Amino acid sequence: MIAFLVARGVVPLLIGAFLTMQQNRSVLETQQRVNLAHSVESQSSDVASRLSSATQRLEQLAAGLNALPSEELAASPRQAWIEAYLRGFVSNNPDLLDVRVSFPDSQRGFIGTQLSSELAGRAAEMAGEMGSDARPAPRFLTLDGARRPAAFVSRVVADEGGSNLVLSAVIEAPMRSGGEAAVFLIDREGNVLWNEEGNESALLALRSSPMLGDFASQPNVFVPDHEAPSGFRSRSMIAQVSPVGDRGWGIVIQQPRAIAFGAARRVLYLTLVSL
Repeated sequence: MIAFLVARGVVPLLIGAFLTMQQNRSVLETQQRVNLAHSVESQSSDVASRLSSATQRLEQLAAGLNALPSEELAASPRQAWIEAYLRGFVSNNPDLLDVRVSFPDSQRGFIGTQLSSELAGRAAEMAGEMGSDARPAPRFLTLDGARRPAAFVSRVVADEGGSNLVLSAVIEAPMRSGGEAAVFLIDREGNVLWNEEGNESALLALRSSPMLGDFASQPNVFVPDHEAPSGFRSRSMIAQVSPVGDRGWGIVIQQPRAIAFGAARRVLYLTLVSL
């Protein structure tokens, strides 16, 4: 019987079909990993650009204010034209949801905020906790009941006399999810700063994986597979992480392997059916 099948070319056909299926599946899985990498890199790049843009605008504002004579700068909060100038800055930068300027040798400062009183109070606390570091790392906070991730960015600029002009702003850091993929924001200590509401199983899967520790020790782009507990069984997951510039944060996109590689499995099934 086997000799007959070999003679008829059936066995070579089956072997060839099997090898082709494996090759096609490997190609499709590799492409899906590449797509996932592009998606998370695009998001991390977008967030990094937003944070850089906010800090650059603060630096430009600081440069303009620091050009004033020291005695005029100290009196700045009481001068109507400077108040109007700062109000104009806030109006021209609506994506900066909370702008604060602390003038040297002055008890008063400038505040322009779109935030609720609770969130504005949190921004005030962060501004009050700033030290003398000229370029402090951004800090994380959430808007609208933890649904919208945002960042507190700041700059400390010293004048010729050594007094500090302190500026800060809050800017939203939007993240995009897609279908069954879960999105997270993590930091270099391996903490999960933000995750999508109502996705506790995905959060548990991430925390049970080695990814958080790996990112803390070496924050590079990588796509690891890991097993996540799911009832009495484990569920295979694929995840991609990408650093947010040099900010110390990373964005993670995680997906069940069965969903991520569903197209590859469908191709395998259709190939089998066609034999």
